[in-house]
Amino acid sequence: MSEMLKILHLEDSPNDAELVRYALKKADFRFELTWVSDKAAFSTALAEQSFDIVLTDYSLPDFSGVEALEAVRQRDEMLPVVLVTGAMGEEMAIESLKAGVSDYVLKTNLARLTVVVPRAIAEKKTEREHRQALRNLELSEERFDLAVRGSGAGIWDWPDVDRDDMWWSPRISQILGYGDAEIAQTISQWEMLVLEEDRSQFMTVLQRHLKNECRFDVECRMYHKNGNVVWIRNRGSVQRDAQNRPVRMAGYVQDISDRKAAEGDRQQLNEYYRAITHTANEAIVMIDTEGKVSFWNPAAVRVFGYSRDEATGVDLHQLLAPQRYHASAAEALETFFRTGTGQLVGTTVEMTAVHKDGHEFPVELSLARVSRAGEWHAVGIVRDNTERKREQDLQRAQLALIDYASSHTITELMQWFLDEAEKLTASEVGFCHFVAADEESMALRTWSTRTLQGQCAGAVSETHYPFSKAGVWVDCVRQRRPVIHNDYSSLPHKKGLPEGHVPVVRELVVPVFRGDKIVAVLGVGNKKTDYVEADVSVVQRLADLAWETVVRKQAEESLQLALSEAEEARKRIEAMLRSVADGLVFTDMGDRVVLMSSSAEKMFGRSLAEAYLQPVSSLIADQGLSDYLHAIHRGEERGVYSFEIPGDCEQVTRVIQMKSSLVRGLEEMRSGVITLFRDISRERELDRMKSSFISTAAHELRTPLASVMGYAELLMNEKSFDEQQQVEFLSIIHDKSQVLERIIDDLLNISRVDSGRVIHVEKCWCDLSPGLTDLIRQYRLESKNHDFTLSLPSAPVALMVDEGKIVQVMENLLVNAVKFSAEGSQIQVRYQALNDEIAIEVQDQGIGMTPEQCSRMFEQFYRADTSLTAKQGLGLGMSIVKNIIESHGGTIGVESEFGRGTTVRFTLPVGENPAR
Repeated sequence: MSEMLKILHLEDSPNDAELVRYALKKADFRFELTWVSDKAAFSTALAEQSFDIVLTDYSLPDFSGVEALEAVRQRDEMLPVVLVTGAMGEEMAIESLKAGVSDYVLKTNLARLTVVVPRAIAEKKTEREHRQALRNLELSEERFDLAVRGSGAGIWDWPDVDRDDMWWSPRISQILGYGDAEIAQTISQWEMLVLEEDRSQFMTVLQRHLKNECRFDVECRMYHKNGNVVWIRNRGSVQRDAQNRPVRMAGYVQDISDRKAAEGDRQQLNEYYRAITHTANEAIVMIDTEGKVSFWNPAAVRVFGYSRDEATGVDLHQLLAPQRYHASAAEALETFFRTGTGQLVGTTVEMTAVHKDGHEFPVELSLARVSRAGEWHAVGIVRDNTERKREQDLQRAQLALIDYASSHTITELMQWFLDEAEKLTASEVGFCHFVAADEESMALRTWSTRTLQGQCAGAVSETHYPFSKAGVWVDCVRQRRPVIHNDYSSLPHKKGLPEGHVPVVRELVVPVFRGDKIVAVLGVGNKKTDYVEADVSVVQRLADLAWETVVRKQAEESLQLALSEAEEARKRIEAMLRSVADGLVFTDMGDRVVLMSSSAEKMFGRSLAEAYLQPVSSLIADQGLSDYLHAIHRGEERGVYSFEIPGDCEQVTRVIQMKSSLVRGLEEMRSGVITLFRDISRERELDRMKSSFISTAAHELRTPLASVMGYAELLMNEKSFDEQQQVEFLSIIHDKSQVLERIIDDLLNISRVDSGRVIHVEKCWCDLSPGLTDLIRQYRLESKNHDFTLSLPSAPVALMVDEGKIVQVMENLLVNAVKFSAEGSQIQVRYQALNDEIAIEVQDQGIGMTPEQCSRMFEQFYRADTSLTAKQGLGLGMSIVKNIIESHGGTIGVESEFGRGTTVRFTLPVGENPAR
């Protein structure tokens, strides 16, 4: 679409929202998309902005697509709403459409947005135009009634309350003593004619009426042309839109100087009314109290084929409704004339009508009621929906054709296409010929199913023949354009039909071009009415898609044949593709995707079936890639090239590295480009983490080492320290040496893990309860500002474990709990004996972690906080903890809520104690 669309998208998944944005961008839509993820943001966006369309998921955590539709209706019932959902059953889809949803699109088929979005906007625009036309007609009727009731009053119309222009009847000018062209018809001019003493009151009442605060019925004095003052009474009423905003105002004026009503200009009112109905594009029809046509505008002549004289006075339903609906229509009319109500009154519905020539066609009807002299009359605005219905059917057929082609042969495909072409053009015959490269001969490919049932298959004695033997149906090749023969029997150059051929009454034949060559001829025939240009458009568009599908099918069949002749080669290629961990993509010289490995499909989120023969730019949206591939096409040697693509829920972007090579076939002909893609996001992240680790490790080592060196130097250079001070300094050196030893042990343990070995454990039977009790006692002494609690099994539990390593695990968990918890908070240790395992939990009330931090807690070198104010640590402790637990055959996990605390839980198996 060329115009800029403003789209509101309600979707709780950022990834799904990005996919929708990508699908719209890929289709070359010009749009501004506002994405919101919850009910509050959605309501705010509706209140503060205007949109052309709303896209919404069907089910959200605090909202639903149906609730979103209701919220949209309260703001603007003409704003289209389209569901974009992961799954939707037929019953759910029907209920959503009944509720007022314009359409729905499955997230697995976002390409349909390119069809659904413009169609939904167009349909709502059409509905809005219909309603406006109906409102204009009703207003004209009201103006007519005002003129009658006013009995000489001057009528005025302010068609747009945001503009200055008005219209008033000549009677108002007469009341004020002016001729028709002597005074400007504007609201400003009217205000100036009101006497200054009355002007403020007049404008106050007008503004209050526009705000719906009072009626507009004001008496005031106005200047006459001769200088006198005329007393007038001005009454009117404002028309409001769906949001209760004033849009139009009309009323009448009476000269109450002598309490005599002036006669209005009924003729001009009728002309105004006639101008509306005669220039409308839709048919406007009115019926009287007997159901007979009383009004028939020019558009109705064009839509239904009957002249005004032919339609006036005729029962409407007998004239236009199919016979099968006559009984129900008569019953509905009886109710309407009696009560003024009905199922269709005040609504817009799709129906079927009968043309004068007898054919049925789809229409859209908006029905309103008008009361005259206490009796009900009906006014209908009718739009011919033939073109829109044909377009919808064509789009459905195009989608079905693509799906059908995947599992059927070319002959079956062409026969299916001809069957669809017959349906869309109401034909009874369909045929297809493929044209030779020299355009001098052709071969009959197939007939439609209906044609074969009419015994046309036996009417052709040869399948290949030159144009010189062909009849008038090849005029499309000779003239190189579509040809319509609506009077086949009168054609002077026809050569007759083979024996057994169904009689031909009329036909439509179109050539299919590829470049400047005609590659096929497709035709339909024996439509009950004449073929028109709309039929040509339908057949051409469907034929083009069918031919593209045939060409692709031929390529697929050729590929299958080639693969069957070289089965061993194919197996080797498949084995190679399976063994390649990196993504592999083969593109032809037009940069279209021909082959993809499974790893490439996973990397780019597209299957080969979806990407086949599509431009590589549809797979990878990177401008530099096109320049890179063009250089490869020219035979230039290029190194590796890196680019970024959207990541998953944990990654903002992924970094992909690629290397391409030109592939040459027979006689050194360039046949395409093979490209290897490697996801180096993890390597980049590890590099960053290792760099951070080196910096942190240097800091962690330097701190205790500085203490060791400093106090050692004091002891060596200063001889004046007493024995107590020397012991104190040596204790500090000893403590810091232990810190260095623990850091070195961590590094050695990680080295063992990286080399594929597990951390060495020496298991023996022991009970962990005493060791845990001593450990908690120690921490209560060292961290007096924290409240430690310990829960132990009621009886001893014997475990085959390395008690020292388990204590190391607990020390790591307790150190983290103390480090990240506020003073005065509680740290709980729970030790439970289960059926065949024990479970130990360490729970704190600290700062907690985000889900992303929890998922990476056990990674080597990972530190959630790498800022200058971060807590000390190498980012190795939890990785070592996990390895120790897994070395014992246990499991470990973490639960945390940001700002609320963290719980780490590990389990160890309970073996059979042989000492029992």
